[in-house]
Amino acid sequence: MLVELSVVEQRYHAVMEVLSAGAPVVEVAARYGVSRKTVHAWVRRYRSDGLAGLADRSHRPHHHPWQLAPDVEARICELRRAHQFAHAVLRNALSNAVREELVGRNAAKLVKMSNPEYDVGAGLDPIAARALLKHIADDRLFALYLCAMVLGMRRGELLGLTWDAVDLDGHRLVVR
Repeated sequence: MLVELSVVEQRYHAVMEVLSAGAPVVEVAARYGVSRKTVHAWVRRYRSDGLAGLADRSHRPHHHPWQLAPDVEARICELRRAHQFAHAVLRNALSNAVREELVGRNAAKLVKMSNPEYDVGAGLDPIAARALLKHIADDRLFALYLCAMVLGMRRGELLGLTWDAVDLDGHRLVVR
């Protein structure tokens, strides 16, 4: 009978051959198709961390010299959004002043600003949508959530719904 061993089990067998059976590292490395250095590393990691030391490890660096701390990165993003918002307010105010002939031109329109970046959600797949609806079936706002999911209505449209927009007999909902 052929049994397939996991990577950790294979490494464990190799380490046991070296430690318990006293097999030479050169032979064990050749038998498992790895270098002597790798077998020595497995033995060292097994001695220090036990069986967990034989698991695969990420090669991703733990830190990067140019990487900012998460709180600093978040603060920079906040400042960028605040800057974009301030520019938008100033540009709109100056546009109103130009329209009312209080100033000759809108200098804020000459400034090139990057577009704000928004997180775009991926939405729900049908299985996740059904699971969510089943989970919130007893919620008092279930109908609101259902309209949002099935009809794709936005928050403002949902909150603007009134009873005169609902035709229960005709099975219609009118969004204005």
